[in-house]
Amino acid sequence: MADLVVENMVVSAELNQSLDLKETNDLFPETTFDQVDHPVLVFHYQNPSRVVLITTQGKIMCTGSKTKEDAI
Repeated sequence: MADLVVENMVVSAELNQSLDLKETNDLFPETTFDQVDHPVLVFHYQNPSRVVLITTQGKIMCTGSKTKEDAI
């Protein structure tokens, strides 16, 4: 039987409220926000490596985690 290895988890959540991404971007200088090309707020984390995307509708997606704890 083959061993299973988790390489990349995708986790999603919803805040159930709208967000002003420009204002949120100003509060978190480590984020990336390009309202014209990509209307999502992007958090890049290094240890462990993962990316969190947040939309104006309050939807959140984390990708790149290998464990549930890292995603949270």
